[in-house]
Amino acid sequence: MGLFQIHLAKCWHLEFLDLCYNNLVGEIPKSLKALVSLKYLNFSFNKLIGEIPIGGPFLNATGQSFLSNDALCGDAKFNVTTCNICQTNVSPLKGHERISYYKIEQAIEGFNETNLLGNGSFCKVYKGILKDGTLFAAKVFNVQLESALRSFDIECEILRNLHHRNLTKVITNFSNLDFKALVLEYMPNGTLDK
Repeated sequence: MGLFQIHLAKCWHLEFLDLCYNNLVGEIPKSLKALVSLKYLNFSFNKLIGEIPIGGPFLNATGQSFLSNDALCGDAKFNVTTCNICQTNVSPLKGHERISYYKIEQAIEGFNETNLLGNGSFCKVYKGILKDGTLFAAKVFNVQLESALRSFDIECEILRNLHHRNLTKVITNFSNLDFKALVLEYMPNGTLDK
């Protein structure tokens, strides 16, 4: 975000900040958390990346403030990808940008039962298709069960340490207090060695 970061951080009395449609790139400056007078902010329709800051004026922000910035991550209330707590060594599939929770929810039609592939004791697995035609399986963990949370952590640890050409690729993952999921490449009626 360059030089404007330096100048904005000194605008203590700023109340409204609308930077939508400005082709901004980079991260949202964490220094903006200090702007306690800021009542409205909008970063929509830019090319921003990284974590949405926590605290200050960001506490009252909604997903409407961050629309169409597909490489942002943060709290689920912003309808962006949850920042990876579960870091895997597998990068997203080639040609794919970071995928938000909102896009996954849309592709699965709101976690509709017609897209349910399986139901286990810790999670449900849904099939979805992204707008670019990519098929995926979303393994959604039941955050009400402590054992499901442990299972999620264990699977993340395993995926972080395993590398093999016959393993399905991890597209992304989500991890926060309200939602935990692994989004994997979907393998319809086939074997992993194809």
